[in-house]
Amino acid sequence: MRKTSNQNIIDLRKGKPPEAKPVTVEKQRRQKARPKSGVLYEWDAPEFTKHEKDVYWFATLAIVSVALVIFFLLTKNYLGTLVVIMLAALVYVYSQKEPGMIHFAITPLGINVGRNSHPFEELKSFWIFYEPGEIKEVSFRTKRLTSPYLALPLGKANPVKVRQTLLKFLPEKKQEEPIANILARRLGF
Repeated sequence: MRKTSNQNIIDLRKGKPPEAKPVTVEKQRRQKARPKSGVLYEWDAPEFTKHEKDVYWFATLAIVSVALVIFFLLTKNYLGTLVVIMLAALVYVYSQKEPGMIHFAITPLGINVGRNSHPFEELKSFWIFYEPGEIKEVSFRTKRLTSPYLALPLGKANPVKVRQTLLKFLPEKKQEEPIANILARRLGF
């Protein structure tokens, strides 16, 4: 049998228990994900930049999708038809998604992205892409073959302070923005 301390027991017959401060789910998530000490710089940013899509964007998606479906049906390529329908549905659903907020932190050990950590030993260098109104992110060159780059949005973080903090741990090497990112931005993603 386990002994308990009577100091932690609240007798509800004697009135209301002391009120606890409400803790939001977001704050609990951040406290679990964030190390308690050693944070050199931190910021919150949306997981992606949401571009507003107008009626013409959706009309173009529909016209291109219908044209491809008709083409694949005429050529009796039913698998192609199914793939186009699934891709069009996926693009539509993704275009409606709202970005979630992610907490980022630079510590002496590495970069924390939400609950994930990326030690500096796994990173080769960094580069900050910053074009006001277009792009504001820090990109890391990793040592992994499967995912050689890690791009993190900066949100409202100060890119100069991020750069100054990262220079203590990693070299700064110019990178070219991937064509897929440029294309996605031009298409409104």
